[in-house]
Amino acid sequence: DKPPLAFWVQAIFVRVFGFHPLAILVPQALMGIASVLLVYDLVRRRFGRVGGTVAGLVLATTPIAVAMSRDNNPDELLTLACLAAVWFTVRAFEDGRTRWLALSGIAVGVGFETKMLVAFVVVPAIALAWMYIAPRGLLVGLRQLAVGGVAMLATALAWPLLVTLTPASDRPYIA
Repeated sequence: DKPPLAFWVQAIFVRVFGFHPLAILVPQALMGIASVLLVYDLVRRRFGRVGGTVAGLVLATTPIAVAMSRDNNPDELLTLACLAAVWFTVRAFEDGRTRWLALSGIAVGVGFETKMLVAFVVVPAIALAWMYIAPRGLLVGLRQLAVGGVAMLATALAWPLLVTLTPASDRPYIA
């Protein structure tokens, strides 16, 4: 009932390192570490190293974050993708470039390919914050937000479109 991206990450590790419980769990732990680093950097940009360190430690020691990092479910990749979307948006706030919003949209699309509509929970906050701050003005901000939206939809719809375009007789069992 979920898109395959999170399972593909585990499958790549199994292919490289062989079938072993660690080959399935190490990617989860690495995604957890990456999430902590993103939270650290997000908070550090506004509140300094001490604030970033505290925020990173809070995420690293939150029981649900620890549980997600040591289990083979798609939630850790979803968390990482949503945090990456916010991180890219914060970078866009700093220099006003469209590419950061496009990357934010791609990150949300990756989240969709991980756990479908749950990834879109960050989209309203990103859009509202962008429209409120819009470093280059409201009209340019709308255009930049549209670019991010197109990138998000293109990434999110890649797997469903591929499945739809593949004849039923040629594709494996999907769900």
